[in-house]
Amino acid sequence: MTIDFRNFGQVSATDGVATIRLLVDGTPLERGTAATINVGMVSPTVPHLYSSYVPADIYRKILDGKARLVVQTSITYRGPDGRQFCYHESNTYDHRTNAFGPSGGSDKCGDAIY
Repeated sequence: MTIDFRNFGQVSATDGVATIRLLVDGTPLERGTAATINVGMVSPTVPHLYSSYVPADIYRKILDGKARLVVQTSITYRGPDGRQFCYHESNTYDHRTNAFGPSGGSDKCGDAIY
């Protein structure tokens, strides 16, 4: 699975830090804490890719609709004036459409959305 972080605005963001967590049937796929990526500068339109691997047996269950995959992504960053901003999103995979759909989100820093 690859997650593509992008800045669709026209001004670069700085100090970008992304956190990604994959949940299968409510249980974190990764061992320990969620993956944290120091994105740094988030320039407009430049892709920032992060990949995570799902074991083949779990992947097949997800595709067959026998397991539920939720991807939680959060990114904190600073605008040109130094203010901190946050973006949190949760997406759930739907095996019937072979696509992810939104299942939660917030722009509040420090608030749990999951």
